[in-house]
Amino acid sequence: MSERPSREEDLARVQVELATAAADATPLADLGPTVRDLTRVQPLLEQLLHVVADLLGTDMAAVWVTDPFVDELYAAAWTGLPDDYIGSLRVPFGSGSAGRAVTTGAPVMLTDIGTEPSYAPFSEQAQAHGITSVLSMPMLTLTGAPMGALSAYYRVTTDPGPRERRLVEAYARQAAEIVERARMHGEARQLADLERRRAAQLRGLADAALALTAADTVEVILQVVTDAARDVIGAREVVATRREAAQELAAAPRTVTAPLIGRSGATLGHLQLSQKADGQEFTAEDQLILVQLAQMASAAIDALEALERERTARREAEAAARAQATLSEASAQFAEVLEPAEVTRLLTALSVPDLASLAVVYRVMDAGPPELADIRTEDASLRNRLIDYLERFPPSIDQPHGIGHVLVTGEPELLPEVTDDILAAVTADAAEAALLRTVVLRSGLCVPLIARGRLLGVLALSRDDAYTDREVAYALDLARRGALAMDNATRYAFERDLAGALQRSLLPRSTPASALLTIASRYLAGARGTQVGGDWYDVIDVGGGRLMFVVGDVMGRGVRAAAVMGQLRATVRAYAVEGHGPAELLTRLDLVVQSLDEVHFTTCAVGLLDPTARDLCVALAGHLPPLVVRPDGTADYLEADPGLPLGVGGAEFVEQHVDLTAGSTVLLYTDGLVEGRELSVEEGMRLLREEARKPIRSAEELCDRVLHALGHDGDHDDDTALLVLLLDDGSGQDGREPLVLELSASPESAATAREALAVLLGPDAGEPGQTAALLLTELVSNAVRFAGGDLLVRAGVHSDLLLVEVCDTSERMPTSLAAPNPDAESGRGMLLVSELADRWGAEPLPTGKRVWFELSL
Repeated sequence: MSERPSREEDLARVQVELATAAADATPLADLGPTVRDLTRVQPLLEQLLHVVADLLGTDMAAVWVTDPFVDELYAAAWTGLPDDYIGSLRVPFGSGSAGRAVTTGAPVMLTDIGTEPSYAPFSEQAQAHGITSVLSMPMLTLTGAPMGALSAYYRVTTDPGPRERRLVEAYARQAAEIVERARMHGEARQLADLERRRAAQLRGLADAALALTAADTVEVILQVVTDAARDVIGAREVVATRREAAQELAAAPRTVTAPLIGRSGATLGHLQLSQKADGQEFTAEDQLILVQLAQMASAAIDALEALERERTARREAEAAARAQATLSEASAQFAEVLEPAEVTRLLTALSVPDLASLAVVYRVMDAGPPELADIRTEDASLRNRLIDYLERFPPSIDQPHGIGHVLVTGEPELLPEVTDDILAAVTADAAEAALLRTVVLRSGLCVPLIARGRLLGVLALSRDDAYTDREVAYALDLARRGALAMDNATRYAFERDLAGALQRSLLPRSTPASALLTIASRYLAGARGTQVGGDWYDVIDVGGGRLMFVVGDVMGRGVRAAAVMGQLRATVRAYAVEGHGPAELLTRLDLVVQSLDEVHFTTCAVGLLDPTARDLCVALAGHLPPLVVRPDGTADYLEADPGLPLGVGGAEFVEQHVDLTAGSTVLLYTDGLVEGRELSVEEGMRLLREEARKPIRSAEELCDRVLHALGHDGDHDDDTALLVLLLDDGSGQDGREPLVLELSASPESAATAREALAVLLGPDAGEPGQTAALLLTELVSNAVRFAGGDLLVRAGVHSDLLLVEVCDTSERMPTSLAAPNPDAESGRGMLLVSELADRWGAEPLPTGKRVWFELSL
């Protein structure tokens, strides 16, 4: 009984010694980083083995530990055994004493290793080192997990007793705890290192991902992933290639490759790593990171290419929008140009510099060769050289390329490069080809100008850069719009000239002369309108010294408006000589307008003026009121009923009578005078009244001054008709009253007329007065001889100009004789009038005629 306490005391003592030895051993915090590296706890295990060996009476012992990766044991610490022997041994589970102890979880005692079959693989070497018996105790953790085996080796055959085995078991548990703690700490260190490494890798990948978002080229993307692979994986060399260079990658030892796969599945390129910087092999984790980098690069390339496609599409859309806007603006500009020459100039202006460095337009005329219409270049010297060349060598329809070729085929021709062969084909000799080379640029484009199925010309373009399909389409569209504008301008010019000629033929060539008033008129065709309009005026002598005047505006333009205007003017003249007043005349004219095949609403102002009584009667049909200017400078628009335009039907026209004073002026006009694009009717009428208030020197001067003030002495919008009637101021010249004399058809009338004229002219008339008396005598004598009724003589002096008129009841019109018959008894008087008067004329009246002459005093 006394033995047990001593054994327990020994065990306690041993545990204390072991704890003390453990305390002096290397701390677990300093253990190695890997679970297989137990070298740092080896001193502690060796100290434990010394204690065990002493207690068991042997000098040889070893601690065998399990290999985490294979079912084998290896020696972690030993004592009394040679290093070269024990350090290289590997004991499979289930073999030897240690392997069996680990497998069974129970102590294994081999008293004679030479007779034990399981020890056969190791017995020869063991016996060579003096081992006869062995005791192996499993190193079990508190959970029963084997950490290895603690083995004690004997040189003699022995069998330790229970006490020794308990001691060895206790030491084995201690050894298991040491190994377990060491491994746990090593695993923790390894895990921490792994986490740090992965964190660094994640940071590297995150930095790469951030850099990829800012990459604006594929080259930058590849550089980013190359740097990331070198930093994160530790590769010594990284190669990144696009799809077109992928064949340059060659398989080599210690390399890994990952493809760059796009979203569509297409291969965008490759990433290849060569040798790690630390000399180690690439791990599965390295390959996974490489794949991640490849995926990131693929996504970035996909996004960049998608962005580039979007940018390209946006640029093309913007270019198309700009082109369409330019074409729309071109159409608007073409619509405002009404001259073919202006169209060609605008066409070249729209082509240079947007489409070409030089542009040439040739027009096809009705007969003859094509005509050079316009040239535009960026370089003035090039323009001069080009003009010189084209004058010397005009395009020929026999040429296989260029302007002549397009004129024949009517098809566009694109010359991406104007080669020497092309120049030789379109020229007669080498000298001409060399000259042509100096005026054409690298690329050329010729497009036909076709409108309404008819070839009108060719637009030839040239520049250094090649033309794209979009630019060719743009040039074709521009040419189409230009050709249509050219055709419209040609048609307009023809119709405008026709309408203008018709209108001019229908307007009065002269106005009746009167001693009591002067008349001035103006007609201006619209300079900006698409065609001439239907504005007109007329002054009609209706007898008795009275004048019917009319100003009208047929709504519409062109030949039809001019034709309607001619019909209405003739109708007004017919109704006027029938003796109808202004209101009645408008009523009848309204019925005529309504009866036309096509209704042309017309505004009209009709007035009847008696210069002798100074009575004015006016009626309006939707027309602007006349302006009456008094001698004192006051100017007011006639307050007359405006009425409705002719053609509306059911209108009642009202006459307005005005008593005029001597020297008054009446202005009648169409709305083209007082209205324009930037001028309202109200403002125009105000300007007209302000200008008319200024001193009036003559009717002609007032016409010119009014047109200038209202902007009609240059470019203007609408047709304009202006009529000015200036009454004599009642004082004549030098205080002389105008002459108004009624005579009978008697021989004495000529003498009476001469005496009255002498009084009007005064004693200082001299030779002009004698000539005037002679001419008046001839007119009165002819009237007495051929009319046989009462005569009316009127005369007046205006600015040293004598106007004399004689009215009679005869419809026989006088004629002058260029070569009179010496035997003829008549005609010589009118020959004198024709030779001596400054101007003379004769107009039929409703009740006869009027003959007049003018003579400078």
